Amino acid sequence: MTDPPTDRPGRRPATFASWLAGGAFVAVLLAVGLIGWLFGGIGRSARHGDEDALAGVRSGARHAAEQFQLAAADGTLTDAEIARAAALSSGRVLQVRREAGQLSVVLSVHAQSSAAFGSTGATRCFGYAIPLPLVPATAATVTELGSCPPASPTPASATPTPSG
Repeated sequence: MTDPPTDRPGRRPATFASWLAGGAFVAVLLAVGLIGWLFGGIGRSARHGDEDALAGVRSGARHAAEQFQLAAADGTLTDAEIARAAALSSGRVLQVRREAGQLSVVLSVHAQSSAAFGSTGATRCFGYAIPLPLVPATAATVTELGSCPPASPTPASATPTPSG
């Protein structure tokens, strides 16, 4: 007995079907791999976006402290100067308390970062303790707060903080 010739009409459809099945299997594997890679990348991108936004918030908080120091160099720190420092740092003034020996300010600072499908943001609150009297070298001590306190009304006037 001899082997049947491979060019018989009945043999070709089986070969073609096996190639088609193999190609479909490879296509499915590629699709599954691509979907896994894509969704894994989205998760990593979202994590990095959150981390970048949080880093932006903390950078804004440090920037606000620097702005407070610059504004206090003349010996006064008005509500308007506090609001300006907050605005320049992507922040919002929540509380201002003037006490003997210290000015306390609470800011809510927000930052945005890009993510996989758009952007992500972070908001944190920071407390600033500014010692009195105000001098050119006055530096604010910054503390990240665990939660944001409710906003308290601040006077509409630009009340100076006494330097003495």
